[in-house]
Amino acid sequence: MKTWYAVFLVCLMFTGCGDDLEFNDPSLQANKDGELWKTTTHQVFYTSGAVILSGNLNGAVISLEIPALEIGTYYVGKARDEMVNAKAVFTNATGVEFSTLYSADDSLTTPNIDESTVYYSEGEIQIEEINTTEGYISGVFWFTAYNELGTEKVDFNQGVFYRVPIIAE
Repeated sequence: MKTWYAVFLVCLMFTGCGDDLEFNDPSLQANKDGELWKTTTHQVFYTSGAVILSGNLNGAVISLEIPALEIGTYYVGKARDEMVNAKAVFTNATGVEFSTLYSADDSLTTPNIDESTVYYSEGEIQIEEINTTEGYISGVFWFTAYNELGTEKVDFNQGVFYRVPIIAE
């Protein structure tokens, strides 16, 4: 009986192992309005005037623009006009653009994902790692952006970009 039990345990060990590993390298993803949003294509365009991190998922595009390829924190939105040095834009699959350059309509009260009230676009992009030898960039981001009329908004939080390839222009 002990032999059959040992054989059963050994068989169970080997059948429980699978090849279900999924690597996320490189990656650009975030929670968009509370749901996981993960791009299928992503890259960083680097020119002398700006660095643009962009990703695409089924026709929807996210674009994070910072002024320089340097480690640090960059602020986006209208809530911090004196410190704003970057911008974030999300264009949904139907072509509606949400940008941190827009604010909410003054007559509109828009609850944020945590039920607080947000009237201005805001957010941060943090560059944590730049590897020019291997050609990639990593960091985190979050932002709230509005459409041009200020009547609709989109929230991205817990955003991560990891080893996204740099393409020099």
